[in-house]
Amino acid sequence: SNCAFEIKWPEAISQKITGKALKNCSFLCGEKEIKGEAVLTSFGIEGSGVYPLSGEIRKQIDANKFAELFIDLKPQLTKAEIKKRIVSNENTLSRFLETELKLNKTVLLLLKTFLSKEEFTDPETLSSQIKKFKLIITSLGPIDEAISTVGGISLNEINENYELKKMPKHYTIGEMLDWDAPTGGYLLQACFSMGYHLAKHLNSI
Repeated sequence: SNCAFEIKWPEAISQKITGKALKNCSFLCGEKEIKGEAVLTSFGIEGSGVYPLSGEIRKQIDANKFAELFIDLKPQLTKAEIKKRIVSNENTLSRFLETELKLNKTVLLLLKTFLSKEEFTDPETLSSQIKKFKLIITSLGPIDEAISTVGGISLNEINENYELKKMPKHYTIGEMLDWDAPTGGYLLQACFSMGYHLAKHLNSI
């Protein structure tokens, strides 16, 4: 659920991007979009911007053997605004992107690697790519390295008080349930909240 996602990086940039971050971006997979940041690794990508997309990513991999991750590298600006600035730019394109649009060297490396020279220098194509840069995810990270996993008792098998429908007076909460748990302290808080709700229910019967 909360894990790394594999991207088969071109060998030429694999080591250069390892440990670099994509900050203040918007990440989209399927119908779900998350604002945040992510860290690039030699294996692929991970971080708070992509962990919540794990459900959509799993669905696409199950259906197609790969998933499409789209990144808005400059969510503060519209495509039209970016294109207008590129067209009116008087500096070299790379310098403009770095100093005026505030795209870091990692983003520039990704754009230059995945776009042809003609695409990179075309304002329409470049502005489109800045707003919707596509990466292909080929698999999920190893389960023993995951922060949390799905699997367990289906949410359809419990009622509003976490009681098993088929086994009355038996309850299940936390990571015994099959859900995409939020990572970090949020996961702990969610488990604590379930425990509190269940205890309150048990004390009332």
